[in-house]
Amino acid sequence: MAATASELRRIYSYLLGDHDHPERLPVLRSALSSVVRDDPATRAEADRELAIANGGVNPEMTYTQLECLRVVLSQDDFAAIMPTIHTGTRTGTSQSASLVELYKRLFSEPDLGHLRSLQRAVFEYDKLGSESKRRVVLDLLRELSPRGDWNDAHVGALDALLVRDITFKQISPFQVSGDSW
Repeated sequence: MAATASELRRIYSYLLGDHDHPERLPVLRSALSSVVRDDPATRAEADRELAIANGGVNPEMTYTQLECLRVVLSQDDFAAIMPTIHTGTRTGTSQSASLVELYKRLFSEPDLGHLRSLQRAVFEYDKLGSESKRRVVLDLLRELSPRGDWNDAHVGALDALLVRDITFKQISPFQVSGDSW
C-alpha cells in the first residue's frame, strides 16, 4: 500500500503546522535516516512516528515514499521553507514561527485552496521567470503569513520543491489539475 494524499496532508500538518512542537520534524528525520530498503525491521521507528503524525493510523508508506520524504525533509535546497528548532536568535525564531503560520494556513482548508494557489503561482513563476510572477509568489506568502520576512530564498526553495524536485511528486498531498505529475 501507499499513503494517500489525505494521510500525507495530515502528516505534513502535524510536522510543520505546530510551533509548540518543533521537535517533531527532527524526530521524524532521525527515524527516516535509519530506514534501509532491504531490511524491513529498520522502518519500525519511522512507521511509529508516521502513525503518530497520521492520528494513530499507520499510513503504510512504501519504501519509495519513505525515501522521498527523507530527502524532502532534509535537503539543503529546502532549508529556507522548513521550520527548525532555534536556540538563540530572535530572527530565527520569528522566521520559524512565520513558516509554521504559513503551513497552518496551507493545510487548514479542506480543499487545500491556498496550497493549490501557491503551487500554481510558483509554476507560473518557474515557467515565465518574470518579476511580476515572482512578486505574485511573494504576495501570496505575505498574505498567508504576514509576519514573515519573505524573500527570494523562499521563492527559490518553493520552486525547487514544488516544480523541480521529482521526489516531492511521490509524496505530494494533492495534485493540481493540469500539472504534469
